[in-house]
Amino acid sequence: MKTTNLFFVTVLFAVTYCLLPAVFVTLSAVEGFSQGTGINATGAAPNSSALLDVDAAGMNPKKGVLVPRMNTTERNAIVSPALSLLIYNTDCNVFQSWSGAKWITLASTAQLPVSFANNITFSYTGNIQSWTVPANTCWVKIKIWGAGGGKDLLYFSGGGGYAEAFIKVVAGDVLSIYVGGKGYGSSGGSAGGWGFGSGGSGGTGTYKGGGGGGGSAVLLNGNVVLVAGGGGGGGSNTTANTVGYGGGGGGGNGGTAASGFGAEGLGGASMDTSGTAGQNNSVSGGGGAGGGGGGLNGGTGGNLDNLYSPPRSGGGGGGNSFSNYANALSALVPGSGSGVLPGNSTDPDLCAGCAVGGSLSGNGFIKIYY
Repeated sequence: MKTTNLFFVTVLFAVTYCLLPAVFVTLSAVEGFSQGTGINATGAAPNSSALLDVDAAGMNPKKGVLVPRMNTTERNAIVSPALSLLIYNTDCNVFQSWSGAKWITLASTAQLPVSFANNITFSYTGNIQSWTVPANTCWVKIKIWGAGGGKDLLYFSGGGGYAEAFIKVVAGDVLSIYVGGKGYGSSGGSAGGWGFGSGGSGGTGTYKGGGGGGGSAVLLNGNVVLVAGGGGGGGSNTTANTVGYGGGGGGGNGGTAASGFGAEGLGGASMDTSGTAGQNNSVSGGGGAGGGGGGLNGGTGGNLDNLYSPPRSGGGGGGNSFSNYANALSALVPGSGSGVLPGNSTDPDLCAGCAVGGSLSGNGFIKIYY
């Protein structure tokens, strides 16, 4: 019995003697204070504003702090996550935090996806469409075209604008989809096309211009993500061989007019309001001006050019394209509409006949990759 006790005491002393320095060394780097805890190599007090202050100064090799890493399924299995709970999503390679209602993606420098497994397209219906982001989706790429303006006889209209962006999303987000409708010539009442900011009508003179195209847009949970303006309507004229062309579709610079007689349309409407109706021609026998394109800064009807008799009227200018959302990365507007062509007109994703102006105006179009 005595031998056993002596052995126990000897072992206890040895263990204590060996382990205490290690314990002391480990704990000496952790400084506890009433206002917080600091982990560092110097024993410095933590910052007074922090409950936990980790400082790598003086440490060699350097080390960081790891937050819990998990995939989306594992994240969704967390029971009653606390407000601002932070995790790293290995499916999306982004940090995510619990907002109290859903997981949100934090600002990230993660590489944008180079390819997507799925896509969905939206064509004109005259109504707001919606799409819910499916499970395990972290990014979407949106490509959007506004509608072309309306023409009348030879009086060509402008093509729609274009916009594109990568958007960070989480499953359950809802996208509201507006696909702009084409403008109409006088045979269709010179009405402007429906959209996110409808095209302006083509005026009420004896010779009406074409209506402006409707703007296309995508909203994420009610917030505007992208807008592509509609093309301006073609100006009308009483002389068949003097053509009044419409202003180009929207872009960063508002679009350019096609060559032809008549003054180019001017910018006017706000982002989600209708383009201004074409100006009436007060000169007897003159032509009516084209309607403005819908969308951001949708153009007004073209001004009259009184250097010619009878006066020629230009088409309305196209609306601008627009991107404004905190989660939009790599947003771009490759080009405004130019004359009868829509912005980014050579993109293979653009459906045949969509977004064009000219003799056959086309509706807008939206394609989403996910």
